[in-house]
Amino acid sequence: MPQISVIIPAYKTQQYVERCIYSVLGQTLNNIEIIVVNDSSPDNTLSIIEQIASTWSGNKTIRIISHERNQGLSAARNTGITHAQAEFIYFLDSDDYIAPNALETLLKLAQAEDAPVTIGGVLQVDEEDRPLDHQICHMQNTVLQGRKEILHALRILDIYISGCNKLVRRDWLLENKIFFDDGYLHEDWPWCLRLALHANKIVCNTYVCYYYVCRTGSITDGKDLNKCFKIAQMIQKLVEILDESGERDTMDPWVFTLAHELRGHISMSSKGITKNIALAHCFSLLPTSFAEHILSSKKRAILRLWKVLPSWMRHAILCRIAGK
Repeated sequence: MPQISVIIPAYKTQQYVERCIYSVLGQTLNNIEIIVVNDSSPDNTLSIIEQIASTWSGNKTIRIISHERNQGLSAARNTGITHAQAEFIYFLDSDDYIAPNALETLLKLAQAEDAPVTIGGVLQVDEEDRPLDHQICHMQNTVLQGRKEILHALRILDIYISGCNKLVRRDWLLENKIFFDDGYLHEDWPWCLRLALHANKIVCNTYVCYYYVCRTGSITDGKDLNKCFKIAQMIQKLVEILDESGERDTMDPWVFTLAHELRGHISMSSKGITKNIALAHCFSLLPTSFAEHILSSKKRAILRLWKVLPSWMRHAILCRIAGK
């Protein structure tokens, strides 16, 4: 049985996927299976992957799983989880890459601490591999133990909030039914919150294992209204998870920060009546306390009006302003 299953969702990354896969094939750790999930990519991504798999003769295995239709990043990662066979799972986006000893480093930490989740450092780079920032979170070399300590670290961004760059025990992941939610932008946030709620221990290390490539046109690039609506749905999901776990009071400041950022995104994406409608719709998905703390009295009045409109009318208005 392999020690690590590296799950790589692939969609429209023909310029990057070769480097991504070879960064795994070049790992100092050998007992690895690579699961590439082709999410019905319309470009040459699949043919590049197939070429690598057909010519590779090393001691790491490459498996290709293809979706018949495009289902999105969450579904591709979930497909990888269900097909993984190793003791640990590691997610890697197909436009990013990892350091040569990343997996060996994380595995040794996970085994030494007997931890279900182990996180390494992340470096942002541009498309020419030039560093953009030293670290994209405030993570420290530490072992977090217990729900209270782990949630505190998540709240103050001492945990890197991403599905990638986390070595997770597969059996533990399946036992706790921690999968990615379909249909969300920033689907990593609910997934990471579930990790934090279920893990009794998380190992964090600042050694840079993962290189996050910031590229124009990526799934998180831009702040148009459709993306704002999806961010609001994601925040709504976080609230639901926290309500179920009984941790709303603990984590409300964290979620409030996201709602404040959402308000800023909407203001950057629209103006006038369009902005007011977008704010009303997004905050109608969230608890009343969010609007009371974040929106002006005028915006709250528009929100109350929005809530009494028939659902068909709200839908028609949203389609119009979002250009659907």
